[in-house]
Amino acid sequence: MNKSTPKPFQRAGLIASLLVIAILVLAACQPAAPEATPTSALPPTTAPQPTAAMEATATVVIPETGAVPAVTVDDQPAEAGIVTISEVVSDGPGWIVIHIQADGAPGTVIGFSPVEAGTNSNVEVEIDTAQATPVLYAMLHTDAGTVGTYEFPGADGPVEVEGQMVNPSFSVTGLPESMSTEEPAAGTGTPGAPAASTGGVEVALSESPELGQFLVDAKGMTLYMFTRDDADTSNCAGECLANWPPLLTEGDPVAGEGVDASKLGTITLEDGSSMVTYNHYPLYYWAADTQAGDTTGQNVGGVWFVLNPAGYPVGAPAEIAVSETPELGSFLVDGNGMTLYMFTKDEPDKSNCTGDCLAKWPPFLTTGEPILGEGVDASKVGTTTLADGSTIVTYDHMPLYYWINDKNPGDTTGQGVGEVWFVVEP
Repeated sequence: MNKSTPKPFQRAGLIASLLVIAILVLAACQPAAPEATPTSALPPTTAPQPTAAMEATATVVIPETGAVPAVTVDDQPAEAGIVTISEVVSDGPGWIVIHIQADGAPGTVIGFSPVEAGTNSNVEVEIDTAQATPVLYAMLHTDAGTVGTYEFPGADGPVEVEGQMVNPSFSVTGLPESMSTEEPAAGTGTPGAPAASTGGVEVALSESPELGQFLVDAKGMTLYMFTRDDADTSNCAGECLANWPPLLTEGDPVAGEGVDASKLGTITLEDGSSMVTYNHYPLYYWAADTQAGDTTGQNVGGVWFVLNPAGYPVGAPAEIAVSETPELGSFLVDGNGMTLYMFTKDEPDKSNCTGDCLAKWPPFLTTGEPILGEGVDASKVGTTTLADGSTIVTYDHMPLYYWINDKNPGDTTGQGVGEVWFVVEP
């Protein structure tokens, strides 16, 4: 029998093949290596401890789109310096802020907790009981600045619904005896909402590029008028007064530089306090204004506006109505009953009253379309632009003006002045 002997290169190939097979067998017998786990997915060695902020928002439920901000709170004891707000509905990240009561309005902040978008239940807020008053306010604020950082005064201002802050009041018991029977210390109230002056309160002027000159108090806090008031009558009550504290005085108000003293007056509120008026408009603060010069109440709800030195709302839509006297018959007035006049030297849709003329005959200005009362012919109402860019109301193409010497609603002392100024028939 013939035997075949492998050649050297054949033997080498056989050895290599055997080595490969051995390596594969050994690999198959080894246990599978575990998959790498990202470090970030590893559980912490200790569980995070709950914080007050976490507890306060532990029951958040994201609401349906368009949820209306609201706060529900019950009277309660301030146990261990904690108050509980039953429910807070917020349309975004925010804060529930506890204010003391000062002069019937929200005052100093004594505690706050974060809330999330949606319905937050049983929000606990730690308060400073040393400053607490028997009545507190639970005010909803936005978290409009750095999210998670409380910034008020600043970006995190009060939430408003239809021009009113969301801040129900509630009573607390269990406060330190000294606080439950005493008034808040001086200076702890809402900035710009002091108690009635022991003398005549001063009305002064401030100015901004956007609004021009407007009325402020002696500390520079902005004063506002309410378009739903009547002449020398305040129609703001209850929660409205909590948000818009009245300017009170115990003596005759004093006119600062540039303020017309003849336009200052007072009215008596239901509680007997004396409220300051200007040109027959009751004057109010806005609780959200925190510093001199703040004008965050301007145009709130389309019904709150600053007043210029002439005593007219800045930026408000003009309101035209009709009045009547036996001597003159029917004639046009503004929404406050002040008489409006036309100037025979004007041209259609053009005012020829300038300089000193405008100082004595202030133009009847508007922002937006004028509001028309009963008896006003809408087809005759229009506007034209003055040299300074402001918008004056016209009637039958004739610009309308006030007369500086008319002091009260219904006054018509401008009738026939210089034989060129006359009331306007509707």
